[in-house]
Amino acid sequence: MNTEIKITKNKAETVYINHPNASYGIFCFNKDGDLFLNSDWGLYGYGWRAYGKSFKGFLSGCNAEYIVGKFAINYREVSGKKMPPYKEEKITILVETFIQSLNE
Repeated sequence: MNTEIKITKNKAETVYINHPNASYGIFCFNKDGDLFLNSDWGLYGYGWRAYGKSFKGFLSGCNAEYIVGKFAINYREVSGKKMPPYKEEKITILVETFIQSLNE
């Protein structure tokens, strides 16, 4: 059994969105396939380990419903409840805007 601790430091990219209909969202993602959203609607995250050559490219090709669905899975696991529709609506707006920003 290997008891050696391995630490790898990577940089992440952040995208700040201030949306007139959905408040703010700070998206943070890294090359390892992790995506986090911190917003007025909560803190969400999901990790993909099979996404092709570029995680940013993968995210830019996703639709908002897919990503929000992944966030909703974690919300349900943590809270034991389904994500409220008003949160899902606002998060979807933020994710749509995030995806658009990746494609600019």
